[in-house]
Amino acid sequence: MGLSFCQIIAAIEKDPLAKVDISIRQFYELQAHVKVCPTCIAITDEILEKYKDVPSAHDDPTRYN
Repeated sequence: MGLSFCQIIAAIEKDPLAKVDISIRQFYELQAHVKVCPTCIAITDEILEKYKDVPSAHDDPTRYN
């Protein structure tokens, strides 16, 4: 994967439910990047706010029945 961290966040912004193919090391580096990049902070805040009510794969499936 030759994308920069900002490009990865931009791709997530376009489709937050798509699979992101990165290594564990890249994941931790991406986390660190998001904490210091003002653009990525804003994008991730928008994504989290927009999709806060979407159930995750770990939610109890009976909760919404």
